[in-house]
Amino acid sequence: MTIRDELSVLNEQFADAFEDRDVDPIGRQFYDDDAVFLSQGTATVAGRDQSVSSFGAFPPSSGRTVRGRRGARDGDIVVDIGTLRAARRVL
Repeated sequence: MTIRDELSVLNEQFADAFEDRDVDPIGRQFYDDDAVFLSQGTATVAGRDQSVSSFGAFPPSSGRTVRGRRGARDGDIVVDIGTLRAARRVL
């Protein structure tokens, strides 16, 4: 399995957990203590706890997808830069 394949699997798990609002596992599995979370139209958030807390501000949706666009690897560190898209719920 390539690193791109592994990232695709992780991105799918992330989208599922995010959609289920199961943010605690997201924080433990996907973010380190020095994480930085960037989201369009909001302030940059630094730190694991603050990043995980910010997930609650996202409105519910009818589905989310996470897609990696660019990646870089240096030894044991892999950075995946991509997008999180949410389909808005129609009430």
